[in-house]
Amino acid sequence: MRWMSLTVPVDHAISAPPCLQVEALSVRFGGGAREIAAVKEVSLRIGAGECLGIVGESGSGKTQLFTAIMGLLPQTARTTGSVRFKGGEMLGMSPTDLNRLRGREISMVFQDPMTSLTPHLRIGTQLTEVLMLHARMDAAAARQRALQMLERVQITRAGQRMHQYPHELSGGMRQRVMIAMACLCNPSLLIADEPTTALDTTVQAQVLLLLQSMRRELGTAMALITHDFALLAGLADHVLVMYAGRVVEAACAADLFDAPLHPYSAGLLACVPRWSQARASRLPSIAGQPPDPREPEAGCAFAPRCTRAQALCSQQRPELRLHSSSRRVACHYPHDHG
Repeated sequence: MRWMSLTVPVDHAISAPPCLQVEALSVRFGGGAREIAAVKEVSLRIGAGECLGIVGESGSGKTQLFTAIMGLLPQTARTTGSVRFKGGEMLGMSPTDLNRLRGREISMVFQDPMTSLTPHLRIGTQLTEVLMLHARMDAAAARQRALQMLERVQITRAGQRMHQYPHELSGGMRQRVMIAMACLCNPSLLIADEPTTALDTTVQAQVLLLLQSMRRELGTAMALITHDFALLAGLADHVLVMYAGRVVEAACAADLFDAPLHPYSAGLLACVPRWSQARASRLPSIAGQPPDPREPEAGCAFAPRCTRAQALCSQQRPELRLHSSSRRVACHYPHDHG
């Protein structure tokens, strides 16, 4: 199946230094026999105006990776590696300095808007506070900007919604409020965790256009965490496929969709419904379950579920290696597309 890409090219993105560069980032919780390795030596880079998609099953480490980048992990977490934003190291940064970045330079749309919005504050108060704190706007200018952004994400009767509390809005409307809030200050980096999950198709299209315009007009760098391959095809330049805390494939979006190399990537794409598929037919699935993160690694983590696995796969963990000029794969026996 061929995927249509609607990505907007950005001329300066390749030559400019990366907005975000992550090197060998690992996240662990607990210790001893109960230690959980949530993220394992992940490296990535996103240039201005570029969109990096991150895809994988629940529990693959996608959200933990970017929670670590934002400095929002609990104190029990142990993080190693390097996270550089516009050349400055973020790991170990003081809470005060992190707060200066978050909201203005870096914004994140969280997966659950009900726990991200403050329940006892009106929507308008939460939106205008962001602008008054980070953009130094007065109350009137902040209110006008907030209204405009609510309208851009298709919030009807925006003036009325400004006076409502989060529990008075539907799940989809709360999600749109979170997207509006993240975009208020025109951040240099926007991290979106399943940003269109609760939205209908029409609103999804409007949100996609908003994100595209931010890339084109403002050069916003984006990280898109999603299960929605259609959204990835419409927005992402490059994609990381994560499994059991590691990157198993990294490729240009078009290359990945047309010819996935890793069996796990191929399995995920095979699970996507197709227009040609009969309505009553059963969707394909990947057999088995992801590994227990507390278990020590032995060989390839995907081997027990892989139809291409051989003896070597259970004995030796494959490294993420360069396969061609534009893609990397961690597999002893990747797909050969000729």
